[in-house]
Amino acid sequence: MWRRMHGSHLRERSLFAGEPHAVDGRQPLLGGAADFCASFFHVEASQEAGVGVACLNGEGSAGECARKSVAAVARLRGAAASAPPLHVARYTNCFRGSSRANVHAEQFLMQDARLLAALPAAAGGRLTIFLTYQPCHHSSGHDRAVTPPADGAARHAHSTSCTTALLAFRARELEPRAIALDLRVPNLYRAHWVHFATDAERELYAPRVASARAGLLLLANAPRTTIRALDAPDWAFLISLCAPALVASWAAAERAARAGGGGVADADAESELFTPARRAARGALDHFVSRLLESVAERVRAPSDGADSARAGRPPTELVLCQPSCNSPRRTCP
Repeated sequence: MWRRMHGSHLRERSLFAGEPHAVDGRQPLLGGAADFCASFFHVEASQEAGVGVACLNGEGSAGECARKSVAAVARLRGAAASAPPLHVARYTNCFRGSSRANVHAEQFLMQDARLLAALPAAAGGRLTIFLTYQPCHHSSGHDRAVTPPADGAARHAHSTSCTTALLAFRARELEPRAIALDLRVPNLYRAHWVHFATDAERELYAPRVASARAGLLLLANAPRTTIRALDAPDWAFLISLCAPALVASWAAAERAARAGGGGVADADAESELFTPARRAARGALDHFVSRLLESVAERVRAPSDGADSARAGRPPTELVLCQPSCNSPRRTCP
């Protein structure tokens, strides 16, 4: 039942690849069920998270998301959080033939002239970036023999690090304006892996797992920067960027959940997209992602004396993460 999806990281279903699409009333940023699922909602089977597949296109069907596309939605607010956003746009990875040649969504975001032009008016505010996964950190790809990057990242490491690029962008563009960077993710990319089917798979991917965890630590250590799982208001915001039929389907499922129906309020096909089983799987993965990211934050905050001295002294890439069966109140395994 449990398997890694080693297909292309960039099976992009959207027509918007590489282009920013601001909310302008002409088309929804996140489209219908297929695009929304591929970008944010889809749940992959994960032994670590204890969840099975949940897909708005139909689990086990020909249309099931083969691999989630990588999307980013930027929302820029000024110091008055209750005011309308100054900028909202969607970006996706651009496939250019290989993992090493692809241009990541974060790169398009950081180069968006409209976003850069809006930053001065957002002084003292917040740039929230909703991402399919946490930013990569030499953790992508499937190559078996590559040249390690100059910064000494793990063997087999990918040359790209959107983590370091975003932190440089934060220091260059956001910090001078006291703008906070807030990353919100519904899924994790490799940082949570502890189970491998074979020794060969472990040998290939364990260095990338270590790099992904190092990237999370870099983000957790960065000033005026947060990374966390999506919560109910985040999902409501993302749904508001979808096609009207999907917004109605979500609303029907929310009404049913409040009424005790679990997720389906009406008999029409649209309302049946967000079934109780799919909502439960998505909620379970959100909880797992939240718990893991909290463990990263606790690792950063760990005191340097007493029982935690050994943990606090570990190198940045040696991040020990809990699994669902662990009952440690600190959420970090001993």
